[in-house]
Amino acid sequence: MSLFLVVFIAGLAGMALLAVPGFGRLGHHAGGHIPHAHVGHPAHVAHPGPHAAHVQQDNRLSNAFRFIPAPRVVFTMATLFGAFGYALQSGLAWKVVPAAITAALGAILLERMVATPLWNLMSRFEGKPTSPLTDALMTEAVAVTEFHNGKGVVRLVHDGRSIQLSASLNPAEKASVVSVGDTLRIVDVEPGKEHVTVTLL
Repeated sequence: MSLFLVVFIAGLAGMALLAVPGFGRLGHHAGGHIPHAHVGHPAHVAHPGPHAAHVQQDNRLSNAFRFIPAPRVVFTMATLFGAFGYALQSGLAWKVVPAAITAALGAILLERMVATPLWNLMSRFEGKPTSPLTDALMTEAVAVTEFHNGKGVVRLVHDGRSIQLSASLNPAEKASVVSVGDTLRIVDVEPGKEHVTVTLL
């Protein structure tokens, strides 16, 4: 089997993996990121002791990883390189070395001019992760039912969507009257129960 064909198949397999949830995030974020690397904070280096040495090591590692391309780029380049090389070798009967050089140049040009813009366009249509319900803490909500014994249902806007949650009044205000349309403030959130505690404004 041609070496170019092997590289082409490997590249396609890698791109297929990137389409799987979890691997796809690796393709977008890999290449140049190290957790806990204190990049851009030179003031830390000035501190003596083991911590300073640790920061310097993290900075060196972070700088080194910047030169490692993202998996998306690697797999795209492999696919294009294999396709170009196989076409030149099998279709035009080129020798391996000139076919490899020409295929590499073609793969670089296409990856930069075509593949990268397409990947960026596709990433715009990916679903954005939903922020946790706890982000609604201290925001306003509107009562959609009357409160009885300090309990009712409220509506709020979360991640651009209108959602309804069961709600309880702050214990100190349990006897207060809450009518439909009243504005309340969320002071506690129970994400697992989709329940909030509210207070009167």
